[in-house]
Amino acid sequence: MNLTDVKRVPDPLYELVLYLNTYHENKLNNSKLLFLLKNIETHFKKLFYSTCLLNRLQGDTDFLNKYDQVRAVSAQNIEYCYYKISTIWDIAYEISRILTPSKEKVKDRYLYLESKFLSYGKGTPSLSLGWYKKINNIRNRIVHGGINVVPFHDRDDSGASRIFFQAYNLGLEDLTSQSPYYTYPQRNCINFADKYFTLYTHLLYSYLVDFFKVVLAELSEKHGHDISELSESDEFSILAVCVAQMKSWSLADTGIFKTTTDNMIYLSINDGRVKESPRLPFGLVTNYYDDFPFTLMKYIAEPHDDSWQKPA
Repeated sequence: MNLTDVKRVPDPLYELVLYLNTYHENKLNNSKLLFLLKNIETHFKKLFYSTCLLNRLQGDTDFLNKYDQVRAVSAQNIEYCYYKISTIWDIAYEISRILTPSKEKVKDRYLYLESKFLSYGKGTPSLSLGWYKKINNIRNRIVHGGINVVPFHDRDDSGASRIFFQAYNLGLEDLTSQSPYYTYPQRNCINFADKYFTLYTHLLYSYLVDFFKVVLAELSEKHGHDISELSESDEFSILAVCVAQMKSWSLADTGIFKTTTDNMIYLSINDGRVKESPRLPFGLVTNYYDDFPFTLMKYIAEPHDDSWQKPA
C-alpha cells in the first residue's frame, strides 16, 4: 500500500458522538445505536474502495478478458455500490430515528426528513434528497429483479480502456439520470462506472456531514444545550479508541479516488470529452474543490496533514 494514498477525513459523526458523551451518556448504552454508529464508517469504506476498484478493473484488460467476458464481475461491483449507498443512507436515518423519534408514525421517510431539513438545514444543497431517491429507486429494482444493469467494456476518446454501464427497466428505458460528470455523450450517453459512483460517494459524504449537523441541532435545541461549549474530555474513550481517531476516518486508495474525481470534473468542463483540450488546461479542475459536493477533496487532494484533527 502506498502510504501517501492513506488520508484521514473528518468523521461526520464526531460532534454528535461528542455531544452524546457529554450530555446523554445513557444513550450510548443502547447497543443498537452503538452498532449503527460504528458501522456507518465500515460501510462507507466499502463503498469508497469498491468505487476505486471499478477504476482499477477497467485498466486491467487482461483480467477483463479472462474473467469478465460475460460482464458478471463488472455488474456485481456496480450493483454492490448501489447497495452500499442505500445501506449507509438507511443507517443514518435509523440513527436519527433513535435519537430524535417522531411523535407520529412516519409514513414517508423523505417527507419526514425534508421537514427537518427545512427547519435546521434550509438552503443546504447536500440535504436535497432528489439524488438519493433516484439511486434508491434503482437499488430497489435491482433487489426485486425489475432492472438490468448492463456493463460495457470499451475505450474512451483518449484510447483508454473503460467500464461503462446503463441500468435498464423491463421496457429497455435507461433509469440513470444523465450528468456532465459521468455521462459519455460520444457513446450514446452511457455512464462511466467509476465516475458515476465517485460522484455519488462525494454526494453521500456531503450529505452525512450536514445530516448529522441537523440531528445534533435538533437534539441540542430540544434539551436546551449550547453545543458551542462542547469540549473533549480526557475520559472520552467511547468504542475504546483515542480522540484523534474518533475525529476522522482513515481512507486508503485516495490517489485513485482523486484521479477519478479530477477526470470526472474535467469531463464536465470539456464537453463530455476525455482527451485533454489545449484550450482547457487540466489544472482547471482544482477550482471545483471548494464547491459542493467535493468537500472530501480538501482532505484528499492536499499533502498529508492531520493538524486539523489533533486534540487541542
